[in-house]
Amino acid sequence: MEGLVQPLILVLGGEREARQLAAAALHEHGYDVVEAESAEAALGKLPPVSNLRAAVVCDTDGIDPAQLRDRLRAVRPEIGLVYLVDATANRVHHNGGWTEIGKPAEPNQIAYAVANLIARD
Repeated sequence: MEGLVQPLILVLGGEREARQLAAAALHEHGYDVVEAESAEAALGKLPPVSNLRAAVVCDTDGIDPAQLRDRLRAVRPEIGLVYLVDATANRVHHNGGWTEIGKPAEPNQIAYAVANLIARD
């Protein structure tokens, strides 16, 4: 697969273990991943030209999902968002321009949600 550019996925949030789990799952499915603790840090880590296609947010404490979506889409309009949210039941929910997955999420659920967002483009 030489010369094939893999989609770049941003994984962010203050929960280090959740971030690493999501990043590992996405790497296993062939995605390039950039990890960061916050949206500000993430935007600073992105190369000027990249194939950024989605962001996985592992920790939503103090994050307004709509505000983060708008901020990231101001930089990358095509970006899809997956939020890992506290929930009693493991579920996948599409809500106003982003996908929510109940925690704890299985690694394959994260990769599947990202793949579905990318396929919508």
